[in-house]
Amino acid sequence: MSGPRFPQGEGLVDQQRHPAVRVGDGALGAVGTRRFDALIATCGMPDIPAAWQTRPGAVVVVPVGTGVVRLVR
Repeated sequence: MSGPRFPQGEGLVDQQRHPAVRVGDGALGAVGTRRFDALIATCGMPDIPAAWQTRPGAVVVVPVGTGVVRLVR
């Protein structure tokens, strides 16, 4: 089975983007990493952890409380 196909020049690598997947307790942040341009969380939480390091203009998508919030720093 192959992954999704993108027209030439439209894939993440073609756009010089290299996504990383982190698994663990997101409330602790990602120790030893640079600030993120975008962050997508798949777990619900009561608020946004202060440990999440994002760059100015970063987009954060996370389910908060009973809804989904999209934040731009």
